[in-house]
Parts: sequence; C-alpha cells; structure tokens
Amino acid sequence: MKFLIGIVATILLGGIFQTFFPFWTLAAAAFIVGMFVGGKGIQAFLYGAIAGFLLWGGYALMIDLANEGILSNRFGNLLRGLGRPTILLFTTLIGGLLSGFGAMTGSFLYQIFNKNKIDAPPTIDEEIEYKDFKNLRKEWDDQDFA
Repeated sequence: MKFLIGIVATILLGGIFQTFFPFWTLAAAAFIVGMFVGGKGIQAFLYGAIAGFLLWGGYALMIDLANEGILSNRFGNLLRGLGRPTILLFTTLIGGLLSGFGAMTGSFLYQIFNKNKIDAPPTIDEEIEYKDFKNLRKEWDDQDFA
C-alpha cells in the first residue's frame, strides 16, 4: 500500500511542483513524499523512480506529440542522429533516476527520525554465545548417523 501511495503522491506533488518551478523540483517532491511515506531505501527508490518515469515520460510524450516531434528530432540530430523514441526514453530515464534518488533520500531521513520502527541489530544479550555453539557441536558429535 505504501508503494502505491508513494507513486501517486509523487506524481501529484511532482506535477504541481513542475508546473510552477524548474525541472529539479521533481527530486524535491519525491524527497517530501519519501520523508512522509517512508519505506526502506530500495522500496522508496522504486516508487520514486516509477513515478518520475511515468510523470516525465507522459509529459515528454505529450509535448512531443503537440509539436509533431520537431524538438526531439532536432535534439536527436545534435546527438548524432538519435531518433525520437531514444530521446524520449532518455528523458524518462533521467526523470526516473532524479525522482528515485530524491525519494530514497527522503526515506533515509524518515528512518533517522523514526528509529523505533526500524529493525535494530540484536544486542549482546540476544546473540548466541560461543558456549552454545560448543554444546551444539557436542550434541552433533554424540549422534550416531550410521
């Protein structure tokens, strides 16, 4: 459920931010969503990346179709003849990475402030002591497997 909430919230907040501010605000929007939604690092990166991929991919495709591919063709010619689909794919990948790293950074901040919700490593009292391994070894040697 966190995953779907993270995707939808990042798309909505990123779309609002990108309407009024520069391109990099997608990372800020993903950071804010990652900070409030949380999740482990890779989970936050994935929902941020999927949201950025969908947002920038859809927006780039909309702009490309509106101007009949003029801008993407010219930009592709600058990059040694890359086609429209390749330029659109690069755009979506950059948006996905930007948003994914922003969400992952926000989730790390969430984990710092919510340490009680994170699995802590076992304490010394909870660890198995060496003598327990010696007893297991003795029991193993006493058994007859033949």
